[in-house]
Amino acid sequence: MKTLKQNALMLQCSNVLMKNFIFVSILIILIFGLLGAKALFHSGFYTSHDGEHQLVRQYVFEQGLKDRQIPVRFNRQLYNGFGYPLFYFTYRFPFYIGEVFRVIGLSFADSIKLVFFITYIASGLAMFWFARRWGNFAGTITAILYMWAPYRFSVIFVRAALGEHMAAVFVPLLFASVRSGKKGNVNVVLGTLSLAGMFLSHAMMAQMTLLVFIPWLIANFFLDREKKSFISDHFVTIRQLIYSPWGYTFSMKGVENDGMSFQVGIAQWLAVAIAVIGYMLLVISKKHKTSKISLLPAIVLLFVFTASIFLMTEQSAFIWNRWKSFINIDMPWRFLLMTTFSASALAGIVIKGPALSGKAGPLLAIILVILALYTNRNHLRANEYFDYSDTRLETYSGTSNSDNEYRPKWDDGGIVNSILPEALISKGNGELKVVNSKSNLLELAVKAEENIRLDIYILYFPGWKIIVDGKENKFKYTGEKGIIRVDLEKGYHMVEARFSEPLLAAVGDFISVTSFIILIIVIKKL
Repeated sequence: MKTLKQNALMLQCSNVLMKNFIFVSILIILIFGLLGAKALFHSGFYTSHDGEHQLVRQYVFEQGLKDRQIPVRFNRQLYNGFGYPLFYFTYRFPFYIGEVFRVIGLSFADSIKLVFFITYIASGLAMFWFARRWGNFAGTITAILYMWAPYRFSVIFVRAALGEHMAAVFVPLLFASVRSGKKGNVNVVLGTLSLAGMFLSHAMMAQMTLLVFIPWLIANFFLDREKKSFISDHFVTIRQLIYSPWGYTFSMKGVENDGMSFQVGIAQWLAVAIAVIGYMLLVISKKHKTSKISLLPAIVLLFVFTASIFLMTEQSAFIWNRWKSFINIDMPWRFLLMTTFSASALAGIVIKGPALSGKAGPLLAIILVILALYTNRNHLRANEYFDYSDTRLETYSGTSNSDNEYRPKWDDGGIVNSILPEALISKGNGELKVVNSKSNLLELAVKAEENIRLDIYILYFPGWKIIVDGKENKFKYTGEKGIIRVDLEKGYHMVEARFSEPLLAAVGDFISVTSFIILIIVIKKL
C-alpha cells in the first residue's frame, strides 16, 4: 500500500513538473518571439516588397465585409476603378485576424503588423507542439530555431509576404497530425484543420508542403503497421543557401547577385550536419540499439531537407518542366520554409536522441541558440519606416498584384489606363445619376430621351448581373475590352450592376460550409 501511495505521489509530482516546464517553454518562446519581432512595434509602417499590398488587401477585405460580401470576392475601386476579383485568388485568412484589430480601432498599418507578430509567435508554439514528442527541452530549442532563421526574417521584414508567413504556423501542425501511435480521429481533425489553414493562408505554400509531407506520411504509416503553374527561373545556388548577403530588394532571374538573401541559416546547417554525422556513426558503431521507430523520423526529415535544397536549385529544372501543368509555384526558393522546418526539427531529434550522449545534447542546444541569435542579429530590422495613413487607401487605384495577373482574359490592359466615370451614355441622349456605389454594387438612375447605349465602366467577371427596372437584363462585354454595355429604351430606368456568386463559386461555398459543419460535429464527438 505504501509503495502505491509513493508511486502516486511521484506521478503527481512529475505531472506538476511537466506542466511547469511547459509553462517555462512557452514563456521562453514568447521572449524569443518578442526579440525577433521587436521591429514591428516601431511607429509607422516599413518599406518592403508587398507591405503596401497587404494594407490594401486588408482595406479591400474590410470594404467587402461592410458591403455584405460573404465571402469577399470583388472590389470596384481596384484596377483604376474598373474593378478586380482580388479575393477569388488571393489568400484571406490573415485578413480575418487583421479585421479583429480593425474592429477595436487600430489603423490598417498597426493591424497588419500585429498579424505578423501573432502568427510569428503562433508558428513557434506550433513547432513546440510538434517537437515536444522528443521532450519539452528539445521542443523549445526546435521552436527557437524555427523562428530564428534568415528565411523567417526575410519573409517579415524584406518581403512582407503575409500569407507565406502565416502558412508557417500550419506546417508543424500538419506534420504533427500523423504521428504514429495517436488516435486516428484526432489525427484526421488536426490534419484537416492544418490543411485548411494552410490553403487559406497561401495555396502555393500548401502545394509545396504537401510535396515533402508525403514521405513523412508514408513513414508514419509504416511505423503504425509495424506496431500493428508554372515555374520561373528563380532558382538559387548552393552558395546562396549557405551564405548570401542580406538585402531588401528583389530576387533576380537566373543570376546569383540577388537583392535579397536565401540563407538557410548557420545554426540550421549545423543541426543538419550533426544529425547526419551523429546517426551515421551510431549506425556504424552498433553500440546503441537504434530502432526504426527512433531512426526513421530523422531519415525522413533529412530527406525533406535534402529534397527541398535540390528543388530550389537549377538542377531540378527538369522536374518543374514536367510538373508545371499540375503545380503552380513561381519561386522555387519558397522551399526555404521546408528547409527551416526540417532543420529545426532535426535539431530537436539530435538533442534528445541517441546520436549524442551525456551533456552533449544540452551543450549543442546552447551552441545552436547562440549561433541563431548571433547570425541573425542584423536581420531583425526593417529597411525604413514611413507614415501610411488610412486615408491613403481610399484613393488607391492599383490591384495589390505586381503584374495585375487576376484581370479577366478579355482585358487588353489599355482601357484601364484611362480616367473614366463610373458610367457613361455612349450613344444617344440622356442623363444619369449614381444612386449607390459600393465595392460590389453600382446603382444608377437613368433618363433616356431616346434609345441609348449605357457603358458601365466595370471589367466584366463571372458573377456580374445587370438588373434594369427590377428585371435581369442581357448585356455585352466581349469585344468591348471587357466593359459592361447595356442598351436601354426611351424612358426612366433604374439600372443596377450587382456582383454575386456564380453557380460554380456558390457550389464551392456550399461544400466549404458543409465540410466545416461536419468537422465541428466530429470534434464534438471526440
